[in-house]
Amino acid sequence: KQLSFVSGNLWSFQCSPGSPHVYGRLNVTSSSGPICRICHEGDQAGPLSSHCACSGTMGLTHVPCLERWLSTRNTDMCELCQKRFPTVQTRRSLKEWISGPGHQKRALFGDLMCFVVLSPIAFFGLELSVQGASSQATTRHVWQAGSLIMLSCLLLSAFVIWTCTTVKYHYRNFRDWQNVNMKMTLVSHEDATRLNLSPSVA
Repeated sequence: KQLSFVSGNLWSFQCSPGSPHVYGRLNVTSSSGPICRICHEGDQAGPLSSHCACSGTMGLTHVPCLERWLSTRNTDMCELCQKRFPTVQTRRSLKEWISGPGHQKRALFGDLMCFVVLSPIAFFGLELSVQGASSQATTRHVWQAGSLIMLSCLLLSAFVIWTCTTVKYHYRNFRDWQNVNMKMTLVSHEDATRLNLSPSVA
């Protein structure tokens, strides 16, 4: 096995003598100055700034990179110096939850399809039961009419209970997802003071 550099950041790799060479390029930044500690790009990708107590280039980041990093980790604290960033946390929308990956979305659409299918069936069965009870009542078949009315109430109750339970289940999943996927937005120290954030944050 032999690794050699051809020119610049171009390299070639040969597994054994006589085997073909494999060529590639090193993934290096084109910036010779300070770089963002998250994306490893320089100021050509945007202005670099420091928002924590890390010294030197370790504290330099692009604001969008830092916001995405904090949102992904669901924290407002630097993992190196443990200082809190001046951030405002906002909950993500229902649209973001639905458009995101995961089995929760499939379960939601599955229950929506069940609701679409079961709704007309439930109301059609309820209407038939009410009409049957009405016709039985006019012919003085009290027991048959009472049985149909009871069947109508049971059918309606089962549909309402299933609907409420399903809505509550998905709403709880949505709120849990929001709590662990907060959107972090960096603010200036002046805005942090104006928004009455804690001193450790500001």
